[in-house]
Amino acid sequence: MSEEVVKPTRYTRGSIETWDAIAGLELGFLEGNVLKYISRYKDKNGIQDLQKAMVYLSKLISVESGENYYDIMEKPLKDVVKGR
Repeated sequence: MSEEVVKPTRYTRGSIETWDAIAGLELGFLEGNVLKYISRYKDKNGIQDLQKAMVYLSKLISVESGENYYDIMEKPLKDVVKGR
């Protein structure tokens, strides 16, 4: 197998691979995907990966808060930042 399949550079920053950080921090699926997309965005899909991270983060907020996911996604960011 190629090194790009076994140990992709986009998942290694500094001295730790993303999946090792996810496992070490005992993150769940939603949290792990947020970390995955944020850690690779500069080397893979740019803004699209940040948007994917935002989708997973919004779902995590929905699960933790009990709010409807679609309501969270429709809130303007300015209202979220202001706590509305």
